[in-house]
Amino acid sequence: MTWDCVVTKYHKKYTGQLEIQPFPEVYMKSIVLKKTLNFVCLKQRQGFY
Repeated sequence: MTWDCVVTKYHKKYTGQLEIQPFPEVYMKSIVLKKTLNFVCLKQRQGFY
């Protein structure tokens, strides 16, 4: 399951249930994006992309 799928399909439902505030949500998204970018850069350096 990709991040896009989670965001588009379940975002409103679960953020409401978990009562996640906007600022922590933005922080979590930034961490996920940072880790994804690091992973892609690592794979590119290793020659996978």
